[in-house]
Amino acid sequence: MNLLKDISKSDWMVIVGFWIIAMPVILSDYISHLSLNKSLSLMILDLVLITAVSITMVFWLAPKYLSTKKYVHFFLGMLIALLIESILYWYGTTVIWEFHIPDSIIEYLGDEITNDAQSLGILGGVLLAKKYFEGQQSLFKLEAETRTNELRALQSQVNPHFLFNNLNSLDELIDSNPIEAKNYVNKLAQLYRYLINSNDNDVVTFKEELEFANNYIYLLDQRYGDSYKFTVVNHSTDQESILIPPASLQLVLENVVKHNIGSVSNPLEIEIIIDQEKIVIKNEKRLKVKRGDSNNVGVKNLNARYELLSDKSVKVTNTATEYRIELPFINLLNT
Repeated sequence: MNLLKDISKSDWMVIVGFWIIAMPVILSDYISHLSLNKSLSLMILDLVLITAVSITMVFWLAPKYLSTKKYVHFFLGMLIALLIESILYWYGTTVIWEFHIPDSIIEYLGDEITNDAQSLGILGGVLLAKKYFEGQQSLFKLEAETRTNELRALQSQVNPHFLFNNLNSLDELIDSNPIEAKNYVNKLAQLYRYLINSNDNDVVTFKEELEFANNYIYLLDQRYGDSYKFTVVNHSTDQESILIPPASLQLVLENVVKHNIGSVSNPLEIEIIIDQEKIVIKNEKRLKVKRGDSNNVGVKNLNARYELLSDKSVKVTNTATEYRIELPFINLLNT
């Protein structure tokens, strides 16, 4: 590992900023009992040695040992680094500048390590905190990118799923009513345009989603006539600011029709209730004897998207007589 290559421009700015603040304090202490030349020399020696130990701590010891939770190794490494720094400081003061040789080397090293640990603690602590928060920001950015990629993958499942099912409906309608099939194609094109336009959005306004769902209900009416009766009870007063994953309401309605029997003489009633916090879709259960093939999108897809977007989840109540699903609105400010 090349330590100097690991140090960014902003790291050097922190180091320089620390010494701009610390140098006058340390230098004034030296000048109080030494000449100016010797004080400046010791100040330079302090700067070089403490900076070197701080860099060793932050860019070598911490990544090597703290990341693997080898705390004893880290502190032993720090002790060795401080010991080497103290010996070099002693060598510089006694040999280069011919200061007095201390009576007890052990006592000297203890005092020197204690004194230098204060400056090292400040500079090293600031650098460690800086690297930690930069790492957290990188992690948040990576998580956001991963979440976005996962959402795009889930939404890409919705579009082919939607198109596939409606092409099957169109195929049946062409045989029974070719003229109406043309209108169906035009409406289908409008709906698919919505899916394409919302593909890059994690959420859409409920107003947009409700318009899309109403258009989808039109397609269902064209295929099944009065076999399915949709009732919308809207208690919401703010449809333009509340948010929901795109095509979520359509997926639920699609599943209801897909798995339940309705007829003109005995239509299946689907109630869509909208309040300030959620959408509730409920229907009587009349399960088809032979269900259509499922590619496990539907509710599974919705749950996955809600987990990525918020701490909320889709709530399903499935009894012997009724199927009920709740889609909570999403507030991105609170996620």
